[in-house]
Amino acid sequence: MVEVRIKGDYVYYMDVDARWVDKPEVKGDLVGTRHCGFYFPEHSKGLPIEKNPKSVFYGIEFKKYYGGGFFGGRKDEFLKLSKWCRDHIEKDLKNEIIPVHNDETAMNAYFYHNPPTLELSPDYHFPEDYKDYIMDHCWGGKNPFNPKLLLLKKDHDSIRN
Repeated sequence: MVEVRIKGDYVYYMDVDARWVDKPEVKGDLVGTRHCGFYFPEHSKGLPIEKNPKSVFYGIEFKKYYGGGFFGGRKDEFLKLSKWCRDHIEKDLKNEIIPVHNDETAMNAYFYHNPPTLELSPDYHFPEDYKDYIMDHCWGGKNPFNPKLLLLKKDHDSIRN
């Protein structure tokens, strides 16, 4: 068991490759940020779900989908979320299963059973290369969000090689 020592009342996770572009003002018991690619009702039929019937996450039909780039809340709630995700991911790993979107799948499964008390818009989980994203997700050719936290563009080829 890992001992966790956290000073303060709130804990937030943020991707290391993200950048604040506006002042954050976020305090909630359990905070989840909606994923910009699955925010609008027309995208809800394409929500990423676990398709491996041997996975502990199989069969969960998400109504909403949250991005893994920014979430948190009160320390005790954050630690409950983290422990639950770790325990469930470890169950899959023991069976040599990796969830479809790894920790994001686990976090969404937790939020399915324990909805966030504060739900942030995709403004807090927004791709830096949103112009390409707009084309891919058909937002009518314009950006409907006011980004506060940018997820920086990744060069996946150089990361993986």
